[in-house]
Amino acid sequence: MKRFVLATAILLLGTQTYADVLSELTTRARQVNSISGNFAQSRHIAVLRVPLQSSGNFQYLRAQGLRWHSIQPVESTLQISTDQGIRVLNAQGDSQTLAAPEILSQLFLGLFSGELSALQDIFTITEQTVEHGWQLRLSPRSTALKQHLLYIDISGTELVETVLIADANGDRNAISLLNQVVEKSAE
Repeated sequence: MKRFVLATAILLLGTQTYADVLSELTTRARQVNSISGNFAQSRHIAVLRVPLQSSGNFQYLRAQGLRWHSIQPVESTLQISTDQGIRVLNAQGDSQTLAAPEILSQLFLGLFSGELSALQDIFTITEQTVEHGWQLRLSPRSTALKQHLLYIDISGTELVETVLIADANGDRNAISLLNQVVEKSAE
């Protein structure tokens, strides 16, 4: 779950070269007050024949962070913020902080806010050839991260539409971001 949280944060890309895509991401993300939408997730675990499916909705608010609400098959909510990291919220609104590296929440929120320096420090980013839109591949730089993660592919046209996380153990996590609504700040 921590890896999909990291990856699903990547948002608002829309040009064709690596440097241009990151520049466009930064420019667009800094204009965003909020983003909301739905997600569909398919977790392919190497030892299972059938993938695990989940779905729900998400909302990013610049001042509060990201809320990731899984509705199917089990209801759960993650809240990610700079001051409190990654927390699991229960139905009563109580929360429990996940024991996750601080870099996950920094990176996750950095992608939505347009602060990309952490992304470039952690991953080698390359453009992949696709017929329509764009796709970036994030490959971990550190040996420690490479032991757990092969790569993250992010693709879309105007907005990020899919995120694919390939784990070193053969597992894959495919996330589709759907019906996204963006509210921009008044300039």
